This record gives sequence, C-alpha cells and structure tokens, in this order.
Amino acid sequence: MSRVEGDEALLCQRDQDAEAALVITSAEGGKLNTSPSVPCEREVPEAAETTEFNRRKIDDSPWAAAADARKLEDFRFMAERQANASARRAARSARRKQVLSDEVRRVVVSLHEAGREPTLREVVSRLTTPGSMRERIARDVLAQIRLELDPVRR
Repeated sequence: MSRVEGDEALLCQRDQDAEAALVITSAEGGKLNTSPSVPCEREVPEAAETTEFNRRKIDDSPWAAAADARKLEDFRFMAERQANASARRAARSARRKQVLSDEVRRVVVSLHEAGREPTLREVVSRLTTPGSMRERIARDVLAQIRLELDPVRR
C-alpha cells in the first residue's frame, strides 16, 4: 500500500469516526456538532458530556432521595391496592356462588315439596336469573340435591 492510499484510508476512517461520534452524541441527547472540522492527529476529541456512565450516576441530592422514596411509596400503595382488589373479587365471587347455590337449593326443595320432579327445565324456569344454571356450582348443587332427595316418580 502506498503512502497516498494509506493517507486516504486514514482520512476515510476519521470521517467515519466523526460521523459515528455525531450519531452517538445525538442519541445520548447531546448537541450535534455539525462543523466540518475533523480533528487532526494531535487533537483528542472531547468526550461527550452525557455518557452511559454519567446517565447511571447516582444523584445523592435530597430531592432525588425524596423522589425515590415517593416512587417506592407509590409502588407499595399500588401493590396493596391490587392485593385488596383481588381479595374483594374473591370474596364477591364466593358470595355470588353461595347465593346461587342457596337459590338452587330453595327451588329444588320447593319443587320436591310440591310433588314435582326437580328437572333442569323446572329449576331454570323458577330461578331469578335462568342463565345462572350455566355455572358449574349451580349444576353441581342440583345434582347433589337430586341425589339426596328421593325422586317423586321415576
């Protein structure tokens, strides 16, 4: 490789390095330096003010500590709120299933006392919400009570 080719390769590499430095600086939020000057061999380019290490530097100011404490408090509040919501949902579901099973039991017993076979159709027609027989708990309660009671006729 001749000296001229080596110098051209060096200049090309410097241009690529300068472009890469511009891209990195802009990505890190720094100001773009669009001046056409390329540093010569003796000049050392300045480091970007915002580097990965600077961004990760811990701020020891009381404001930062207060902000972190506030974030932690918010996180704890949201976690507690989520846990409370889950507990409320579970309690509401248990109550709904208990009310449904009580209603199915009441309807089946009233049909049995009236001398009628507690079929699925008879029970559904007497429920406040007929679609609730789609629930597994309602069907299980109906099957259990039908086994407990003597069938009126077979």
